[in-house]
Order: sequence, then structure tokens, then C-alpha cells
Amino acid sequence: MPKAIAKFLPIVIGVPLGILIVAPPAWLRALGPVAYLVTGSLAFVALVAFVAVLISANLPAEVRLTPLAVPPPAELAALAQRYAALGFVPAGPPMEVGISPPGVMVPFVHERERSYGTIFRTNTLPAKVAFDVVSLLEGDQGGLTSSAEVAGATLLAGRGDLRQVIPGASIEEVFERHRAAVAWLRSRGLPCRPVSAVSFERDFKDALADQRTSFLANPLKGAIVAIWRSATRTTPHLGPLEQQKLAARQIAALARPPGQG
Repeated sequence: MPKAIAKFLPIVIGVPLGILIVAPPAWLRALGPVAYLVTGSLAFVALVAFVAVLISANLPAEVRLTPLAVPPPAELAALAQRYAALGFVPAGPPMEVGISPPGVMVPFVHERERSYGTIFRTNTLPAKVAFDVVSLLEGDQGGLTSSAEVAGATLLAGRGDLRQVIPGASIEEVFERHRAAVAWLRSRGLPCRPVSAVSFERDFKDALADQRTSFLANPLKGAIVAIWRSATRTTPHLGPLEQQKLAARQIAALARPPGQG
């Protein structure tokens, strides 16, 4: 999808949906009050379908990671320095991530803490900057992502897709929470595996592929949940992992062999 189209696509879709609800066509207005029920239902169905397509485009089967030909935006430099102060080192060059719309990612790795870190800047209007810390469970059972943005946890979580969102937290706070959660998982027989700069790209692509598989298993449900969480600005992944009811169920499921329970 061309970059310019991707930037304005939500507006191009959203405006007609709004017009449909506020000013339905004449043949629908003739139905009286029922017209608003019909247009509202049509708009909802169209919105769910649009969101499902948009999410699918953001979860390609094999995402392209292209080294940037120019320096990353200056606003990312301060965040990169804070990652470095925590002991992270670059896990590769800044990259353009081939989703729709594309974004700029700066990757890091902390081998001693078995953690990756990323800074991500969207190529939207307006642009948004977010960061996270990720560790992967041994045995390819899933992983833990810690972040400060509720918007980063709008999709339904698959088996082993553990997340903790600390709204408004700094990189330092997110990393400390992440380390505590990793230790807690280890105490429950779910240790995280080693990571490195060499393994970052493959691990990143595999994680997106897993999310895609999970979403495509039920895209309409996934789209409705994403719309609801975006509208309400909430997610069941809020707070420390050990305090989440959802995480307790996920961890219990990981203790069972796949296909059971």
C-alpha cells in the first residue's frame, strides 16, 4: 500500500461512514427513525470490516525490515540514550518496518537480562512514538512485552502472548517492571531464553507472524475487541503481570499441553 494512501486511509474511510450516519441517503430517510438503525448497523459492519483489513495489513506474513538510508528522526535520539544507560546495546541499524503505514524502529538488546527493546515511530499524521521491552519464553511458548502505551495492547492475546502495560511510565520504570515480571515467570517454571543482536530480526518477524496467525483465527472478533479497547482506552493487560487475572489464565494454559483444556 503506497505510503501516502496509508497515511490518509483512516480519514478516507471514516468521513463517508460519518456522513452515512448523520445524513443518510433519501431512500433511507424515507424509512423514518428506522433509517438511523439501518445506517448505524451498516456503518458498524463497514467499520469492523475495515479495521479487520487494516490490522491484517499491519501483520504481514513476512514483514520487511529495511535499514534506513537516512538518520532516524532526531526525537528518537534521547530515548536511545536512555536505553543505553540501562545497559542495552543496538541490535541492528534503525529500520523501516514494512507494515501499513510503515514506521521507523530502533532495536536494542540486553543479553544479560535476556531482553530486547525497541523504539517505534509511526509514519502517520500525527506521528506517534512508543517503546517497549520484550523477552521470549524458552521452548517457543510465547513471550512477555512490557510497555507504557495502552494502544499497544488492543489486539487479542494469543496463547503465551503475555503483556503488561504501565500507562505513562518511563523507559526506566517499564524496564524495572519487566525485570520483575521475568523473575516472577522464572519462579513459576517459565524462564526466558537468551537473546542477541543476531537473533533480533528473526525473532521480531516470528513474533509478528504469530500475532497474524492468532488474529486471522477470528478476525471479526479481533477487530471488534480492538475497536472496543481503542474507544474505551483500556485493556486487560494493565498493571504488573502477577496481578492480572488474564495473565493467571494464560500461565495456567501454558502449564497444560497444547490442545488440552
